[in-house]
Amino acid sequence: MTNGTIGGRASDQAPITLFCFAHAGAGASAYRPWTASAPFRVVPVQYPGREERLGEAPVPDISRLAGLAETEVISRIDGRYALFGHSMGAMVAYELAHRIRVRDMPQPAALIVSGRQPPHHPSRLVAVSHLDDAALVREMAAMGGTPAEVWDHPELVELLLPILRADFRACETWQPTAGFQLDIPIHVFSGADDDHVLVERLGDWQRHTVRGCTVSLFPGGHFYLPAARTDVIARIAALLANRV
Repeated sequence: MTNGTIGGRASDQAPITLFCFAHAGAGASAYRPWTASAPFRVVPVQYPGREERLGEAPVPDISRLAGLAETEVISRIDGRYALFGHSMGAMVAYELAHRIRVRDMPQPAALIVSGRQPPHHPSRLVAVSHLDDAALVREMAAMGGTPAEVWDHPELVELLLPILRADFRACETWQPTAGFQLDIPIHVFSGADDDHVLVERLGDWQRHTVRGCTVSLFPGGHFYLPAARTDVIARIAALLANRV
């Protein structure tokens, strides 16, 4: 791993920053509860088309999302940093790590991926981006990643549907970067009962790095993060402190 100096300060002297990427349909606010309790700096990266970027068009392409994130992340690095992404966010973080891999700059301390199959494994999700609005709402309500009360407010549903459609289109059409291994550790997180992954094969993320790969399981399904937040943050802190 490359060490470097950013803004005139040695990277090892700065608190580590965790850049966070949300799941499909979500925005940066998914990670804002982390900021008060994490012993590291939490920087949620906002996708176009939601929250304070609502006026922008959603981007239905993982590679383009990673390219947009690259500009923001590089501008906000101050010392050691790592990347964390859940579900669609894991795809974006993975592609971003590959973009940074070829840059002459300090590399992330680690890539932490959550709720996502290894890139060389086929997705376990059924395609939904082509569904009509009513069917897409039914699928999303059943999946459980959006607060149930949202579906009772037509004006919120109207705002959310283009985001969901673009995000799931991005996930369904993702062509992972292949043929190159990262030179940073990959840490894999998952709910023990996540039906979006094959938990017993999450260790296959090892294929995508020349460094170490760990797997950490937490109680819950695909959307385990809110309930497990305290344990997840503690595990991230331990992994980053050990620099494994």
